[in-house]
Parts: sequence; structure tokens; C-alpha cells
Amino acid sequence: QDIPISVYNEQGILAASNRGVGRARASQDHELIPLKESGRVIGYYSTGLISFRTSPASRELIDTMTTVLAWGVLLALGISIAAAAYFSRQVSRPAQSISSSLRQMTEGKAIHNEKISGSEEMKSIARSVRSLHQRLKQEQVIRSQWAQDIAHDLRTPVSSMKAQFEAMTDGVLPVTPERLQRVSKELLRMEQLINDLKY
Repeated sequence: QDIPISVYNEQGILAASNRGVGRARASQDHELIPLKESGRVIGYYSTGLISFRTSPASRELIDTMTTVLAWGVLLALGISIAAAAYFSRQVSRPAQSISSSLRQMTEGKAIHNEKISGSEEMKSIARSVRSLHQRLKQEQVIRSQWAQDIAHDLRTPVSSMKAQFEAMTDGVLPVTPERLQRVSKELLRMEQLINDLKY
């Protein structure tokens, strides 16, 4: 019943059909297969094409494939979202750790040498941050030592001038051009030290 069949007589007039009298006479675009008896053509028949969707088995196959495809798309979407979340955490976690270390450095705090996991690029950035931190600590020590040395170098001429001025003020030392000239030399020396600080 799923395949349309038409039977025609010798003149091509429809004699029987399982689809009713839809095609009373055979047309040229419809292939006719001859019916023979003892080598003589006694009529013709033709069959139509069955539609794929008209078959119950085909419809069941289409429904099954549609269900499988829908579940496959949902499953693939879920796996993609889970994988994206996992890899984003793998990337963001070391980035947050590096960001925290940089923030601690800007606040002048010591950073913790935590083990950085992740890609080689993240590990390289973490090593660079630690190297920068060590270099800043060394420079801080050097600046502190440098400030102490400068303070010592400036303290000597200032103390000498202060003592001479106090002695002259108290009348212990006389105010003479030679003494004022020595104080002036101390002032020039201190000025030279201050000028050296600019460079």
C-alpha cells in the first residue's frame, strides 16, 4: 500500500490502480513497464516512488535520529561549558596569584613564594615578578646604606661649622678672617656634596 502501482491496457488506458483513477492515461514522462504473455505485450504497469517519510520505519528512524541529535547537542554544549569553566579557572588562578603579588609589592609588603601552576607563560611571569621583588629589596637596602653614608658625610662639616660658630658666639674663639675662611671652605665642601646628590 505504500508504493503507488498503476496497470494500463495495450492502448495505455488505466485499467487498475491502488491510488484511484488519478492517471487515466499513461503520460510520456511516466515510465511504463510492459506486461507480456507468450512474448506478446498485453499491457503495461508503472510504479511510483515511495516517499521516505511515508514509511513508518523511516519516520521512526527520523524521530530517533532527531532525539539522538538533540541529546548530542545538549551533551556537547554541557561538556563545552564545563571545559571552558575548567580552563578559565586554570588560567585565572595563577593570574590572580600574580596580581596579588604585584599588589603586595606596590604596598611595600613581602610577597609569598608560592608555587605557580599553569602554563609556561604564567610561570615565566611569576618568576619575573619574584626577580623584580628581589631586585627592589636589594635596591632598598642600597638606598638605605646610601642615605646613611650621605648623612654621615654631611654631618661632619655641619658639626664642624656648628662648633666653630658656637665658639665664636661664646667668645671662646676670636672672629678672624682666617677662621671665617675655614668655615667658608666647610660650606663649599658641603655644597659640593649636595651638588653630587643631584647626579
